[in-house]
Amino acid sequence: MELLPRLASLWRERREQVAEMGEKLLQALAAQGRDEGGEALPGPELLDAAYRLLRDSYDGQYGGFGGAPKFPLPHRLFFLLRYWKRRGEAEALQMVVQTLKAMLRGGIFDQLGYGFHRYSTDARWLVPHFEKMLYDQALLAMAYLEAYQATGDEEFAAAARAVFTYLLRDLRLPEGGFCAAEDADTEGEEGLFYLWTPAEIAAVLGEGRGRLVAEYFGVSERGNFEKGRSVLHRPQGHEQFAAMRGMDPAALQGLIDDARERLREARDRRERPFRDDKILAAWNGLAIAVLARGAAVLGETRYAEAAAGAAAFIKEKMVASGGRLLRRYRGGEAAIPAYLDDYACLAWGLLELYRATFDAAHLRWALALSESMLQLFEGTGGALRYAGRDSGEDLPGYAGAYDGAIPSGNSVAALILLQLGRLTGRQEWWERGERIIRAFSGDLQRSPSAHTFMLAALDFALGPSAELVIAGESGSAAVEEMAAVVRRSFHPHVLLLFHPSGSEGKEMAALVPFIRSMDTLRGGAVAYLCRGRSCLAPVSDAAALEALLKKENL
Repeated sequence: MELLPRLASLWRERREQVAEMGEKLLQALAAQGRDEGGEALPGPELLDAAYRLLRDSYDGQYGGFGGAPKFPLPHRLFFLLRYWKRRGEAEALQMVVQTLKAMLRGGIFDQLGYGFHRYSTDARWLVPHFEKMLYDQALLAMAYLEAYQATGDEEFAAAARAVFTYLLRDLRLPEGGFCAAEDADTEGEEGLFYLWTPAEIAAVLGEGRGRLVAEYFGVSERGNFEKGRSVLHRPQGHEQFAAMRGMDPAALQGLIDDARERLREARDRRERPFRDDKILAAWNGLAIAVLARGAAVLGETRYAEAAAGAAAFIKEKMVASGGRLLRRYRGGEAAIPAYLDDYACLAWGLLELYRATFDAAHLRWALALSESMLQLFEGTGGALRYAGRDSGEDLPGYAGAYDGAIPSGNSVAALILLQLGRLTGRQEWWERGERIIRAFSGDLQRSPSAHTFMLAALDFALGPSAELVIAGESGSAAVEEMAAVVRRSFHPHVLLLFHPSGSEGKEMAALVPFIRSMDTLRGGAVAYLCRGRSCLAPVSDAAALEALLKKENL
């Protein structure tokens, strides 16, 4: 209300100067889209430089990067896991592990209802900004799943399940799509819904148990927030807390689980924060991707069913006549031509959903979206535009590659085009993915740690990558056992495909021609490990496949 009258005055009294400034701004935006890329891809030394910058900014005491306020930035963890896989750098993995464990114990994680708040106002992950975003849930759960694949630490699997509980309980709408966010405020106060005092806990659990649970979650009479209230967190690890009080860890866990549920039920009787119930294509694409990955890694089909439900909702409600994807849906209305990140993130989600289910329909739609993405958002110098050519927007359509709260559309598009190009044998798509990376090579060189999802795409492009084709009967135990070998461990450079027998196999071969000659085995399964369409001798059991992946260092 203060700014608008000032703008109106400027427009009336200094219109020529305002117009001149606007023209200069348009020119500056257009200049950003010019090609700064080189003739060749950056080499692995750029990955080394990014790692060193992240290591130098790492908070060795509390995890994460930099000081307060501290944002999760999970794509940095994606990059570090891939760097660890490539270089065997133990410190890269340790940074991921410490950060994920610290966030899980901190107030940035909702200790009762699960899910992650937006960011921490301090360096310790203690006091959050209490807003909850769909994209944070998706990207952080993906980081926990990948850390679980890399380490086998069950705490990371439990963390992913907790986030999925929140997603499915509180953000999923009956139609199948996922809401965008939950607000931070209730009754005009920041975080009021989430805060507790010792007396409030005792009122739910009784004095004795309430005192123990308050101590477990760091709730004190003084409080760690405003007005003597506390943000729940875990100042001590579970095992340490049990040992210091002479308790059996399993018995303590049972007590905490019961208390958590009772406190959550009591909290649900409070006024809840406002829920932003619009459905955004890009953010739902991220949710589809992580739920599908969760189904694959954790072996829980209900996550794949939820991911497929969201995809079906988008296809039914958010695709206009002619096949144009729309950006948002709310209250029965879908509107706004989708942007680059909508297409790229949804294609990513569908590719993950194919890997989890082997349903060729998801791969087919991912390919169609990617085809449309290249037609709608083709830019100059290799970069993709943000707004489609059919959007009618006058501003330059340039989309950068900065990976902020969510990865940039160009970063996700680069990775998807590389992977789909390799899967289908469409060399032009592989080259198009490389062109995106080359277009931003200047930005990557100047600030590699600000483009870590793009660097994950570069890591894949540099290889060595491989295609793993499992051939067999759909739904057979042998096929599932072999797929589980790939899914449960961290193989970021392996692209998993399934060649089913019968008519399904012909349908799949139409999408991925190079698998046509790969024989299936009645009642069993055969796995072909290939690099650039050159395949090793097939193996026919899960143990042999696991040994082969280890031998090939994949």
